Amino acid sequence: MRIATLNLQHGGGARVKGLCEALGQLDADVLVLTEFRIGQRADALTTWLRERGYCQISHGGPPEKVNSVLVAARDGATRPRPLPASSAHAHRVVELTAGEVLIVGVYFPGNAIKDRFWRAEFLPYVASRVGEPCLVIGDFNTGKHRLDEDGATFFSADCIGTLEQAGWVDPWRSRNPLAREFTWFNHTGSGFRLDHAYASPALARRVTASWYDQTPRTSRVSDHAALVVDIA
Repeated sequence: MRIATLNLQHGGGARVKGLCEALGQLDADVLVLTEFRIGQRADALTTWLRERGYCQISHGGPPEKVNSVLVAARDGATRPRPLPASSAHAHRVVELTAGEVLIVGVYFPGNAIKDRFWRAEFLPYVASRVGEPCLVIGDFNTGKHRLDEDGATFFSADCIGTLEQAGWVDPWRSRNPLAREFTWFNHTGSGFRLDHAYASPALARRVTASWYDQTPRTSRVSDHAALVVDIA
């Protein structure tokens, strides 16, 4: 099973056609699309997904013009949104099962808001999923200081360590312990690895490959690279 994630960059706008072509090249069984926005462009995107055989589609149901996350699978079952409807961040976490694997698509907010979300909601949530075959994947909007960025600017970098201490495994980092590959660059040209996947202990040993596809970013259909994870 192949799972891939790509940031649509504020819903995709006029780039939806190019984004669909890029997604087709990934040939994933499950797609996790971050910065998804409802609206006319989203309708074109979901129509394309269904035409390509992604019969199970679930998204965070955000208000209009609010970035969210969409998960689409060729085979599987959608699940209710796991965070309480009363949460301001309920649209940031979406679950879908593919076979016996739980796929969790995530899109994190920025800066201080992100830190509160990590500590008050997300870490308790993933603690409830660590015992089952689960892959959490998407745009985490953070990483490790001086490894996933040149400096130490990330908010909530220590929360990545908390995830790993709980047993979650980053398949890409486990295969590339000291490597740097950035998935997004700011206006000054500084690079950051923002897009991650974390496999639960029960699933990590079944991951056979993990890599970044820079084509969506270099072709400018998105400002992010795609992340791909293969599971036996």
